[in-house]
Amino acid sequence: ADVVLCREMLFHLSYSDVDRVLSNVRRSSAKYLIATTNRSIRFNSDIPSGAFREINLERRPFALPPPIQTIRDDSVAAGRVLAVWDLGAS
Repeated sequence: ADVVLCREMLFHLSYSDVDRVLSNVRRSSAKYLIATTNRSIRFNSDIPSGAFREINLERRPFALPPPIQTIRDDSVAAGRVLAVWDLGAS
């Protein structure tokens, strides 16, 4: 696949499970990752997988670089976007 889409999924995973997902995506042959992130979140909190909280993938502990593109997805929560990362650049 050229693209991995993780819409509304990572919000439900613990830090360690998000890390596993991101590691698997990086090891894939995909060129891009599109994932839901909320850029208005300043502090990411850990949860047990299956619960819910908003996350900002550009903040610690994930610390992804700024995305190359964003698509507004804020009908549910202000600041939420689908962000596109170039996996070859990260």
